[in-house]
Amino acid sequence: MSFYLAVALLVASAGSPDPPHAHPMSRSSSRIDVEEDVLRWTLRVQSQSLHEVLPELDLNADGVLQLAEVASGRAQVADYLGENYRLSLTESGTEPLIGECVFVGAPSVPELRASAEWVEIIWEVPLVADLDGVGVSMRLFEETSPDHLDVFELRKKGRLSYTALFSAAKPGAWISISTDEEMGLMQWIRLGITHILSGWDHLAFLAALLVCVRGPKQMAWVITAFTLSHSLTLGLAALELVQLPSRFVELVIALSVSYVALGGFAKEPRRGLWIEAMIFGLVHGLGFASFLGDALMVEERRIGALFDFNLGVEIGQLSFLLPIALFLAIAQRRSGSDSDWWVPALARRVVAAVVACAGVFWFIERAGWLI
Repeated sequence: MSFYLAVALLVASAGSPDPPHAHPMSRSSSRIDVEEDVLRWTLRVQSQSLHEVLPELDLNADGVLQLAEVASGRAQVADYLGENYRLSLTESGTEPLIGECVFVGAPSVPELRASAEWVEIIWEVPLVADLDGVGVSMRLFEETSPDHLDVFELRKKGRLSYTALFSAAKPGAWISISTDEEMGLMQWIRLGITHILSGWDHLAFLAALLVCVRGPKQMAWVITAFTLSHSLTLGLAALELVQLPSRFVELVIALSVSYVALGGFAKEPRRGLWIEAMIFGLVHGLGFASFLGDALMVEERRIGALFDFNLGVEIGQLSFLLPIALFLAIAQRRSGSDSDWWVPALARRVVAAVVACAGVFWFIERAGWLI
């Protein structure tokens, strides 16, 4: 029995909720434009991220940070962001670039402005001499969202020169103005792998599918259906051909986790599970795209980057599923069980219960009902 409990705990670990007060896929985008006599720094952050670190800005206490509230707390917003996202003239950071905050408000990018979920801040720094390089140190929202990711780009006289992804693992870099470096194949693949393996809701959904299948053959059909469907909507949404509000997508993803997990309590395995996996895969693809779309805005090789990211997602997905599937196959062979279920009853119900509760928690959290 302890053998099967080990399986249950291994799979159930995907259902662990996010840290308190952290929302999924916290991200920002930053851009430095170097012109003849001015350096312009544009930072776009999620209003929810600002609300988490500066709750006092929410004047009407409705749990949502409006642009008017951000504007009224302009000095606080600029101080927090400037303190936790530093630019400097030296690699050691000893000569900080101090500019004037010239704008706080709705993003200039139409797609982001329409979502009402983003805030844009612009600083300008006069340049009195030729710039050798820029040092970047990004520590945004690490107290509330330790997995926060910033999509960075540097442009010289309008030409894209440098792109990177900054996070807790890579909080910054020294960027020489003479450098031309853009994200390559392996960076996009690593981003896809990291994104799926840190996406607890997506892993929980995969765990729910695992405990509901009859065996490896049905699992192969179910995972193939899920992969094809989420790859389709990931591509369409990341290329802005399909768009849905990100909050709606995140709520449906949370509900899908709980719904599929409840199948683990059924008397018999569901035969049409691959259809459910395909339908919910379409929604999960939109969840991936809500993250990827911002990164692709600064990528000129969009189709290639999209393919590389999706490849990384699939590699990450298989690295999670295959070891568990192999473990289950060996366990079933050793036990000699002829059950219709691939996962034994106790382990199946434990995992289903944990994953279903995690889905409900995420739904309540994302709906804004948790403080």
